[in-house]
Amino acid sequence: HPSPTFGRPGPARRPRRHPLAFVIAALVWAVLATGVALARTTAARIGSGVVVIKSTLGYQGEAAAGTGMVLTSSGEILTNNHVVENASDVRIRLLDGTELTATVVGTAPQDDLAVIQATIPADKLVVAPLGGSANLQVGDGVIAIDNPFGLDSTVPPGLHGPAHRH
Repeated sequence: HPSPTFGRPGPARRPRRHPLAFVIAALVWAVLATGVALARTTAARIGSGVVVIKSTLGYQGEAAAGTGMVLTSSGEILTNNHVVENASDVRIRLLDGTELTATVVGTAPQDDLAVIQATIPADKLVVAPLGGSANLQVGDGVIAIDNPFGLDSTVPPGLHGPAHRH
């Protein structure tokens, strides 16, 4: 009988790999690389058309934060309703650090959408270019420009999923 090897590691064993493990790893790497390239290209193209939004909610002074996209040359900005709902004060910060006051001009709470408006100086105004979704297919690369947990302007890539999920 062989003696027990308590406290000593036995011979190293390589874990068995699925025959498709290399192919799956290569596909995941390709998707990630494509997503990063898409995120960089899109973020550079949209640039200053994305703003950081900070709201003071109600009388208790609670804060909310989010991002928005400048939609028009008159300073209309699309954001999420939960960022500005019941806000007593709404401020935006442009990419260059300029802070401006904004007002809520429209909401669609059922879709968590809101439009705010700010007077943005002409030399700092950048309207975000928008694309259409008519040719978007499941699996196409997409990005979200946001600021979760107080981080400014993160650009996580992803893949477009089915449009009509319930």
